[in-house]
Amino acid sequence: ESRYICTHCLGRQFSLLGTDTTNLERGTSLLLSNTMKWHSKYISGSSKEREKALSNLRILSNKAHYLPARHVLEKEGFSEKDYASSESCYLCQNIFSKLEYYAQSGQDAVVGLEYRNFLVGTSIASEIVNREDMFKADLNLLESESFKSHFNREVGKILIEELGVPSEFKLPDILVKIGRASCRERV
Repeated sequence: ESRYICTHCLGRQFSLLGTDTTNLERGTSLLLSNTMKWHSKYISGSSKEREKALSNLRILSNKAHYLPARHVLEKEGFSEKDYASSESCYLCQNIFSKLEYYAQSGQDAVVGLEYRNFLVGTSIASEIVNREDMFKADLNLLESESFKSHFNREVGKILIEELGVPSEFKLPDILVKIGRASCRERV
């Protein structure tokens, strides 16, 4: 309730549940299903349930920055203040909003090299790893994927499209290593 986490990071916390969905899709589904649940409680619940539903819809709107929850509140006659769009994700510091940048940096790093496949690797800043480990432990989250795996896969998917070659996990021709703190790539 007290910290903003982006939709990518929300979905990653439950990545071992369900199949054939991305973490972004999973996070969006969680926000939508909770918005629908609390909207239903607001419409047909007791006075106490309506109060709790309103509180949770406000959390979804203002803390999770979820626009459909805001629209529900407005439809029900509540005017919500604009949330701070500059607020950073507690877990990733908005790195998932910069995937194209990291993929372009990786693409630039391999210009002029010959290769048939590649692998993305990442040096994750220790504060990101420690913050996420504490977050998972505090909330007893056991079905999650690591930040590193998620980030590498998302950058890798973009690079597959841009470079026109597949990724290779066992014996890659090249390794595109992305350093989180410095945003430098090493090949």
